[in-house]
Amino acid sequence: MHPRRQARFNELVTQTVSRLIPTLKDPELGFITITGAEVSPDVSVARIFFSVLGTDEEKEGTKKALERAKPYIRHELASLENMRKVPQLVFVFDRGVENADRVNRILHTLEQENTNADPD
Repeated sequence: MHPRRQARFNELVTQTVSRLIPTLKDPELGFITITGAEVSPDVSVARIFFSVLGTDEEKEGTKKALERAKPYIRHELASLENMRKVPQLVFVFDRGVENADRVNRILHTLEQENTNADPD
């Protein structure tokens, strides 16, 4: 698949899954954000990256809820135009948002320590 076409397809999958998440009625589904998708060049597998705010138990519950929703999400992806083959879905927890928040908190703490240490 041409790289530009693959990038557009990745974005289409990301947008579609993001649009479907609020329609899911699973009680274990936490506050989730779809951060991206990577579809293999042969369209056999789509890795869907997600981030969840909450405890480790809430994150695990959300992952289980997404696993249960796979057939529904695949069915909806199949209804997209020009979709000849529907990829298998693999949900991957994206720690990027979590790591960025941690770095931000560390920088904020260092800034406060520098402000408190300055005798000016």
